[in-house]
Amino acid sequence: MPEPDITDTIATAYRRVRDEMPGFREREAQKRMIWEVAKAFDADHPHRLLAIEAPTGTGKSLSYLLGGVPVARSRDLPLVIATATVGLQEQILHQDLPKLARYAGIEVDATVAKGRGRYLCPRNLNELVGQSGQAESGAQQALAGEVLGTARWPRPPQPGEPEQLQAMAEALDGERWGGDLDEWADGVADDLRPMITSTSHSCSGRRCAHFEGCPVYAARDRVARAEVVITNHDLLLADLQLGEEQGGVLLPPPEQALYVIDEGHHLAAKAVQRFAASARVQAARTWLEEGEGVATDTAAVLPDDTAGEPPDAEAQRLQERLSEVAAALQEADTFLQHNYRADAEGERWRFRAGQAPDPVRELAGRVADPARGLHEALQAFTDRVYSALEAQRGDTQELERQLPRLGFLRERAANLATTWQLLGEQEAAGVPPVARWVERQAESDGAVDHRVSVSPVSVAGELARRLWDRCAGAVITSATLRALGRFDHLRSDLGLPEDDALISQGWLPSPFDYSRSLLHVPALRSDPRNAEAHLAEVCQWLPELLDPYEAALVLFTSRQRMERVAQALPETLREQLQCQGERSREAMLERHREAVDAGQGSILFGLAGMAEGVDLPGRYCDHVVIERIPFGVPTEPVIATLGEWLEDQQRSSFHTLSLPRASLRLIQACGRLVRSEDDRGRITILDRRVVTQRYGRQLLDALPPFRRRLD
Repeated sequence: MPEPDITDTIATAYRRVRDEMPGFREREAQKRMIWEVAKAFDADHPHRLLAIEAPTGTGKSLSYLLGGVPVARSRDLPLVIATATVGLQEQILHQDLPKLARYAGIEVDATVAKGRGRYLCPRNLNELVGQSGQAESGAQQALAGEVLGTARWPRPPQPGEPEQLQAMAEALDGERWGGDLDEWADGVADDLRPMITSTSHSCSGRRCAHFEGCPVYAARDRVARAEVVITNHDLLLADLQLGEEQGGVLLPPPEQALYVIDEGHHLAAKAVQRFAASARVQAARTWLEEGEGVATDTAAVLPDDTAGEPPDAEAQRLQERLSEVAAALQEADTFLQHNYRADAEGERWRFRAGQAPDPVRELAGRVADPARGLHEALQAFTDRVYSALEAQRGDTQELERQLPRLGFLRERAANLATTWQLLGEQEAAGVPPVARWVERQAESDGAVDHRVSVSPVSVAGELARRLWDRCAGAVITSATLRALGRFDHLRSDLGLPEDDALISQGWLPSPFDYSRSLLHVPALRSDPRNAEAHLAEVCQWLPELLDPYEAALVLFTSRQRMERVAQALPETLREQLQCQGERSREAMLERHREAVDAGQGSILFGLAGMAEGVDLPGRYCDHVVIERIPFGVPTEPVIATLGEWLEDQQRSSFHTLSLPRASLRLIQACGRLVRSEDDRGRITILDRRVVTQRYGRQLLDALPPFRRRLD
């Protein structure tokens, strides 16, 4: 337990919230979570990590703020809160932290940490504003593709775009706007955003003439000063990846921070995406050809260095590296054109258990080596530009213009080298593999290209090494952490310590009365493994199960099945139906609420994305229908590769992987029904395997304690 003064601070803050916050309901689960978080963050507590499942209605965000902020402040450490969704970040910043200040008396200096792609690059903005007149007249159209990686109009500006950019420049100069693109009132078009932002490779940092007013670095300063930093899983993982050697890049170093990983069941999947890589073969010719011009243009403005070789000689060496990579990719293209073997589904050439055959591995080495050489040559050329800028030698303005072009090429070369290097590696026995596959893609001109992809199947080791073993303390929380009633799957997925002396884990009771709602499994005759027969029976049963006067959410595991069932519904139900994909999710939910408020029935058909994060309390959701147990797609490369590796290790991929993940998804889907203490309704599962198969009892027992009707 924290020191008595910290304990008193937390207890006093909680009493103030209890007594003063309108509508606050005192719950034992919330009080327990507050103290569990405080203990986990205490420097003297033996458990540095805490995994705690806090069901909907617990008030978990206020709990970890009440328990975490006073302890973090006493240790003079920032509290980094990472979430999976923007909605939760906004809730913490604009609702929970103001409540903490107003009702608990704890005011916090907090900020949201975002990736640089969320902020304006003043250098790029100024270049585009200066070009707008030329581009509008058509003279600038010749620049399309000419200077990849820097700010040029790749197309004539759309009506209103030059005016929008000019307004941005004036607002930034007048300090009426801080450069956060999410806060620009009129919004920013998706294809315009990359033109006015920068990447880590194209940014020249302190060497940039616009550094003093740069929104990216202003945001970094706010992060460095903040007591609470709110971010997302993607940025947290990117920062851990980039800052492994020197500590944090944007966020504090793990050793100097306390973490709350909210929506923690998403972290493993996010990490797999973060550490994956892919590269197309023939498409690389575009930026390789561009690289020749970059080398020539940069050499032309670089000053001679009497201590080194002439710029033209270094440019020549860079062009040779570019030619070597182009030749290696041409060899790869020829090999893949003749040897590509699609899998049974005809979607890709995937290597079993991640082990590529020897000819592919040898080819990968012949591409990776020159790609690494190219990256090194680009880095050396970039360093020479930096040296000239620091010494104020040569045409500094033109040199600065070349930096983002060189950065773009370095980024592409690094990705190419990483992808092909991982393709050619082979993991040691007993180590989870990297999934490796190639996809054939038809181009618009009729040509065929190949995309090479690699992805880890497990990030447990990476997360343990980069985060859990280093951080000052961490709390992993979510409404759903346990699979099949256990934390085993979470620990395996996230690489959490097996030693109970290092981590504590627990789950809190729900404040909701689930016995007021019914879980129904109708007596369907078909098994979902017979896809057509089961689909036909779903089409037959669903009109009988759906009440035309209720609000229903029907969840599918396949878009094709969802659309076929929608087409089979009677006309009276189709009039009330909205299918995911017809409009944005926000628009669907708004129309659904309007229908319910008007006393009408409404039916939502959705996929996995609507089985989580959709909040439809009260009358907005009377009935949840689950068409099938949400098992993952076994042919998806990462899942298939991990399953094969598990089987090779004499472990059941079904019980180790598929079943726990299905349990999590089923719990989340059922969680759409009861969202408040007053909610009630019914859940229908159109999959008899929860009754007929031995694992079905495990799935049912992991669900909340609904009343059951198993026909």
